[in-house]
Amino acid sequence: VNRKSNFELLRILCILGILGMHIYGYIYNSSAGINRALGIIINSICNANVSIFFLISGYFGIKSSGKKLILMEATILFYSLLDLLCIYVENGTVSLYTCIKAVFPILNEKYWFMTCYIIIFCFSKYIDDILNNITKKSLRNIIFISVLFFSFAPTIFLNDNNSGKGILNMGLMY
Repeated sequence: VNRKSNFELLRILCILGILGMHIYGYIYNSSAGINRALGIIINSICNANVSIFFLISGYFGIKSSGKKLILMEATILFYSLLDLLCIYVENGTVSLYTCIKAVFPILNEKYWFMTCYIIIFCFSKYIDDILNNITKKSLRNIIFISVLFFSFAPTIFLNDNNSGKGILNMGLMY
């Protein structure tokens, strides 16, 4: 599928919304009154951005390659180690557990979004092959059952299930 500027703009807006939600998250914890209400509005509007981002990725498909995977891993590792350095500068010490998380950020879900993206990136070719060779009825049934178990049931029964932000949910979005 060829890239389309309207989807690219939506993807950029999603990224900005996610950044805004995270930036305001620091302020939200110490806010009250109108600022707290603003935080709830921002979170409510921007919370769907991650899912929308994965929907767009699924629509266009992920072109996986070893070079892209290595570049993503290196970028994630760089920011993880930079975060470790900041923690050390701020506290004067870091725990062994924090060091392990910093060195293996994808394996221990330090950044849950990137862990989900890397997993889907690695499986995208196979997911695409399955989707291209499955009947529409079977695909519809898989989507229905997945939404039932991974979205509807956790909402009704207040089962966290990663609050709609785990690998199962992101795989469903893809």
